[in-house]
Amino acid sequence: WQRHVAYQALAKVSAPTDSPAVQLNQEQIRQALQQVNGAGVNQPRALDELAAQIPTEEIPAALQTASALLDDRERTQFQKQLVARFGAVNFQSAVTNASAIESKIVNAVGASDSNFYLQLAALDGWSKTDLSSAFNWVRQLTNTVSQSRALEQIVPALAADNLTNTFAALNDFKPAPSELTYTLLFQRWAAINPVQAIEQRPRLPDHDADAKILSVIITTWSEQHPAEAVNWLQSQPETEALPAGTWRDTLLAEVFTRWSKKDLDAATTACEQLPEGTAKEKSWAVVLSQRIGKNPAAAAELVKNLPPGDHRQKAIAALCRQWASTDATAAMAWAQSLSTEAGQIAAIDHVVSYWARKDSSAASQFANQHPELSGETLGEIAVALAKTDLTAATNWVASLPDGPKKFPAQSALSEIWAQTDPKGLGTYALGLPANETQTLYLTAACRHLASHDLPRAVELLQSFPAGELKQSILEQAGRSCDWPHINSVAKFIAALPAGDDQKALINGLLSKWSNNDPESAVNWLRAFPENNPQTEQVQSVIQAWSQTEPAAVAKWLAKLPTEAVSNEMTSAFLESA
Repeated sequence: WQRHVAYQALAKVSAPTDSPAVQLNQEQIRQALQQVNGAGVNQPRALDELAAQIPTEEIPAALQTASALLDDRERTQFQKQLVARFGAVNFQSAVTNASAIESKIVNAVGASDSNFYLQLAALDGWSKTDLSSAFNWVRQLTNTVSQSRALEQIVPALAADNLTNTFAALNDFKPAPSELTYTLLFQRWAAINPVQAIEQRPRLPDHDADAKILSVIITTWSEQHPAEAVNWLQSQPETEALPAGTWRDTLLAEVFTRWSKKDLDAATTACEQLPEGTAKEKSWAVVLSQRIGKNPAAAAELVKNLPPGDHRQKAIAALCRQWASTDATAAMAWAQSLSTEAGQIAAIDHVVSYWARKDSSAASQFANQHPELSGETLGEIAVALAKTDLTAATNWVASLPDGPKKFPAQSALSEIWAQTDPKGLGTYALGLPANETQTLYLTAACRHLASHDLPRAVELLQSFPAGELKQSILEQAGRSCDWPHINSVAKFIAALPAGDDQKALINGLLSKWSNNDPESAVNWLRAFPENNPQTEQVQSVIQAWSQTEPAAVAKWLAKLPTEAVSNEMTSAFLESA
């Protein structure tokens, strides 16, 4: 309510009327600025209206009074409008007053800037009334960065006045203007006469060696008259500036990218008329992509008629993905109508993968009748099923025929299950027969569980038979521990009984710890009791550490008591350093 009242008060001062502009004095300006703080969403508009009503002679004082505005960006924008108005009347005074502002200045994107940002506003105002004098002022600037910024500000106005003269004047600058300055000029030139702009490129200081300006011209041209840009590109003979091959093909494809977004039918017709070759293939790819996104059913026949090759396979995949998300039945019928068996299988895989996301039950039933589906697609179905019914997903994956295609489905199921309920997955795995499935599920469960609760993962494996498999799972669990909990994990591992299980956990933990903080890792290893020394691991960490930071290792060794430095530690250091 307070903001509303404040804005109402401001509106009485700044609201536009049909009568002559209100002439505000400094007290009225000060009160309006104080009231506008916190006035709500209409605050910027209110400030714009206020800035337009301040008399020119009051602007110098108003620039200082603006310090009452608390928001840096809004205050700077308000001052910028005032300076621009003042610059059109008295540029030198506007620049002087802009330089005297002591409050923080931020640009349009909110980044801190200098007082020159406001001086540029004065230049903008001056260029509208005396462009020639404004340009001469830019010429005499000695700071190259400031001069570049000023040129970038004034070039659009100069270009509108006389393109050829502006280009000649820029080429006379020492040092040469920035690349952005020339880009702004040629963007304007391309909008007026793109062919002439292209003809003038050789006069650039670097002769447009990297063809960036040509790309800018074609981009601007294609946004306004894409058909003309295509015809010109097609009709030009091969030159050093416009070589045939990848560069020209890519440029042409970029034209069709923009054209197809604005007028898909016209772009399609023009693209179909291109001569066969790489240029048409690249251009047709972007046009067809737009058609698929807009109406996959209408694009289906175009995709089917593409010549064999990588381009056709990518188009089929894109069509199936888009179509299956809106009409899986129609997409499936189209995929099954393809002429080759390999093409059918690949397309059906794409359809089923996206169909599963909308109707996992129907997709799984379809998969039961189509053993030709890939293992990756079965994995997509397993993930989609698991998100809605974990039990159904588990039973479905278990029912799949044994073979290489079953593994991706099991792997996908184990990952999504482990992410949501690692202990539940581990318990389920322990009840399975000892085989690859049990190993896969148990490893995934322990890996995810250990990431935030290693003791629970170790507890889960208590009943698991000792041996290499258990140690492998424990090592992966140790490797999965979260970095923020590394110290508590290390303390837990050190307190475990000595043996192969502890050794496996140490190996896993060190694979992460010794890379990030080798000094802490080796100090932890050295703290193990004499009846359970980690001699080999100490040597291993020192050896790896010495390869990247030998000076740090030498300094660390020098701090140790002489009796604490073994021959093995010294040898590990010297061999690597």
